[in-house]
Amino acid sequence: MTEIAGRQVARNDLGVMAAGAAALVFSLLPYYGLSYKVAGADFSASFNAWHGYATLGMLLLVAAAGVVAARVFGGVTLPTLPLGWHVIVAGLAGLGTFLVILRALTYPHIDVPGGSYGVKWGGYLLFLAAIAETVFAVMALRDSGESVSFDRGTTDTPPPAAP
Repeated sequence: MTEIAGRQVARNDLGVMAAGAAALVFSLLPYYGLSYKVAGADFSASFNAWHGYATLGMLLLVAAAGVVAARVFGGVTLPTLPLGWHVIVAGLAGLGTFLVILRALTYPHIDVPGGSYGVKWGGYLLFLAAIAETVFAVMALRDSGESVSFDRGTTDTPPPAAP
């Protein structure tokens, strides 16, 4: 536990929020673009991650960090749902990461003499931040003890003894 603004914050919650903030900043950097040389002059163009279905992925990543921040700093009591909030945060972060990386991999990539186009350095930083957010969200889920629908756990009673 770390104390921030007079509140005890779990390490994994802090990791989700920090990685979410980093993902938001990195999403504004060059995500995909092209670079080439013509007559000795360098040209380049790029765009950020807020295009295509990577936008949905970014919204999911920001929402995951926002839910954790609201729970930790806002003093918000989240409503009771069939799934626990740690499960929802891990799901949002995982799906957001998947969409951001998938969109980058579906753009064409080429490297030829004199030029190239593909994922740029900001995209790779975004991948790392999104993966870190997902990892921290899953670790927070495991630490919370919340059950997920596909994890039935073990029964409390031992199996009957063989005759």
